[in-house]
Amino acid sequence: MYKLIESADYDTLFAAYLADHDHYTGGVFSEYDLIISTLPEGDILLQKLADARGIVSGVRPRYWTSFYWRLVEHITGYTPRGEQTPLNNTAIRWHLYTYLYRHGDTILADPAHPLHPHLHQHWPEATRLTADMTRRLWHYSGQLANLYSHYLNQRPDWLDAWQHDPPPALDDLLQGSGLKRRPAWLAGHYREHYQQQHRLWHATLAATYAARAERIRTFWHKLAHDDAARDKLPPYIPLYAPTNLTETTLRTLIRLGAYSEVRLYHLTAADGEYSDIVDSRWLRRLKLRDPTRAEAQHYDHGNTLLSRYGKQQRDRARLLHAYSTDDNTTQHDAPAITVSNLLSAVQADIRSQNETHTAAAPHDAHDDSLRIHACHGTLRQAETLRGDIIAWLNADPTRRLSDILILLPDPIAEQSVLRAVFPSSGDYDGYRLPARIVGTPDTGTTSLWHSLAGHYTHLSGRYDAPTITDWLHNDDTAQSLGSDHEHIQRITAALIQAGYKRGFDSEHLQQTLHPDDHDHRYTYTYALDRLIAGVLMPDSDDDDNRDTIPLPGLSLADLPVLEALAKHANRSRELRRKLAAHTPAQAWLADIRDTLHRDYQHAHDSTAWQTLNRALTSLEQQLSAHHDLAPQNEQLYLPLPFILDNIETHLSAQQNSREPSGVITIGSLTGLRNLPYKLIAFMNADHDRYPARQNDERYNLIDLDRPRPGDRNREQEDLAALLDSISRAGETYWIYYNAAEPGDNEPRLPASPIQELLQYLDEQRAEAPRHYHITHPATPFEPDPAETRPAPLWHNVRQTLARPF
Repeated sequence: MYKLIESADYDTLFAAYLADHDHYTGGVFSEYDLIISTLPEGDILLQKLADARGIVSGVRPRYWTSFYWRLVEHITGYTPRGEQTPLNNTAIRWHLYTYLYRHGDTILADPAHPLHPHLHQHWPEATRLTADMTRRLWHYSGQLANLYSHYLNQRPDWLDAWQHDPPPALDDLLQGSGLKRRPAWLAGHYREHYQQQHRLWHATLAATYAARAERIRTFWHKLAHDDAARDKLPPYIPLYAPTNLTETTLRTLIRLGAYSEVRLYHLTAADGEYSDIVDSRWLRRLKLRDPTRAEAQHYDHGNTLLSRYGKQQRDRARLLHAYSTDDNTTQHDAPAITVSNLLSAVQADIRSQNETHTAAAPHDAHDDSLRIHACHGTLRQAETLRGDIIAWLNADPTRRLSDILILLPDPIAEQSVLRAVFPSSGDYDGYRLPARIVGTPDTGTTSLWHSLAGHYTHLSGRYDAPTITDWLHNDDTAQSLGSDHEHIQRITAALIQAGYKRGFDSEHLQQTLHPDDHDHRYTYTYALDRLIAGVLMPDSDDDDNRDTIPLPGLSLADLPVLEALAKHANRSRELRRKLAAHTPAQAWLADIRDTLHRDYQHAHDSTAWQTLNRALTSLEQQLSAHHDLAPQNEQLYLPLPFILDNIETHLSAQQNSREPSGVITIGSLTGLRNLPYKLIAFMNADHDRYPARQNDERYNLIDLDRPRPGDRNREQEDLAALLDSISRAGETYWIYYNAAEPGDNEPRLPASPIQELLQYLDEQRAEAPRHYHITHPATPFEPDPAETRPAPLWHNVRQTLARPF
């Protein structure tokens, strides 16, 4: 049976899940899948389960798509090739890319070809594909894959209609007046793109979609008519706190509820019914524009923050309640919030859907529960936050680093600053605050990948001394050569002394020299030969060894490292030969894996090595799952940079799990939603960074259709994540934004939602001082009235600056 279980309180909802966990499982070692929205959310739940029951085993957090398709495979007996879910984004991209790659010459050469517009818009002068076009074709395939993935998740009925040729007209498929309101020329443009999208779908993906649909029909048929198939279903299917839920997913869950105990645990944004409230800003505009309609419709916006930030939550609640009844819905009342400070007052306002508690909060100038900090640049935000965290930790001995969550709109873009101010070691300003960035490769993985990729990327550049010495100084590179950092530094200094400036060898350097210039004494191999000769023939004269003059000062102890460098040079020559021979992708992957296994055994047991190995395996499976790029079709050449970029993209997309980690957690605002932490800090709440603007997807026809529940909107998702983070903060919520950029020092406003929060607080507390909005000095060298005690580093700097010269 399908049941909806709701509560506005995280602990109350978890208690309901815990009761079902105990009821439907046979003990702590029972196995079942827990459907979650993010890996960190799954890890938080596992940690709370372990805290509540002493041990947790067999609970596997999974995403819905992966869980559902595994279920289909299990019931139907279908075994996929590799581990690719049919028509996931990656699979769609490879389908499109391999088809366009194989047939690109034919498509470009024939203006009458149905798919000619797809490639002609990018290469209007080309009549055939070249190797230089490969990367652009891959990027374009990714754009199309995103488009078709949106249709698959949000408009599956469109794809059902596209199985027919010709398809229905675009005007018949759309609901609402989105197309009719466009100018005639623009509407015609959309109709043309609709036909192009259908033709490409029909040529590349329609057969796979039909096979997928047939397997799903078989799945439901077996469940309806086969007792043995029903016995294979898990008896308990929990879905915890979904943040993005489509109508198709919900209907599938309800249908599964006829055979299993399906539980959807919904973390609501407020008590009671709020799906019928409207955006407060929209309502104000409507009252000015059409007061009669506003009065006749009895619109209500409830709490301003809930209505402004919570459109996604309202849409999700509306969808869930449309398919729920009193019999299959359980409401768990959340405990009342005791208003003791400004944050609890705001949370009580949101929970109760009114605006009366904030004014009742005590007017305490030392209340730091909710504060908005104006800083000068991201670096200054991070430094200020460090000082605030120290004061917060010192105020209560029960507080721990693992109680702290730092959120940013885009932590990847700021990871260099974050790693500098919040290093994994924790040392920065005299205090120790270790942190971990979630959603980006850790430093170990990044270091290992840069070392491994250097074997393959340097020949395509200048091969200059600074680049190569930096690569050799990488600890993983040094260990792969059987040396250590100190020894490698001595060898690289000797290479520079031997004359190395740029170029791998004479052939490589000649590409950038005048045809009559044959002075190759500045290359890497020339300098390396001098070092080797200096060890083996230290006393040879110039006449005996004219081409390579020995460099003195080396000993036999240096020979193993020089031998390893010589082997690397020989492999680089072999690599150059493979590059010229248009080696296929499978061979490149095998070569990269061989290098990883041969030269980096020192890191075999590390997380970084395992992550890289999985990335290579994933790409191999993607290739093998699409027979157009299988080894028997080696004429389909993929450039080496394409392979390396693909691996790096895969690594960047890895979402770290194992949270909580025991240290400060840093991550994405939308990627770490609904996680309960005592202190939540939101950085970079700037007007140009937050909320994210909706992508300019000019070919996405969903924008023409009437919105449906579950439609993705980046701006609304960002606003919903802000509302969730405010509600989940246990004790403290801080916001940091740039009041001025360090470059021009021009004043800047915070993001619009933060301005609205400030306005909300000002209106509710008109007579109270604005102690919740703090402006900090531009540098840590200046005294900051808001800080309780400066960090040791800045204290010493300020004392030094205060001394008379």
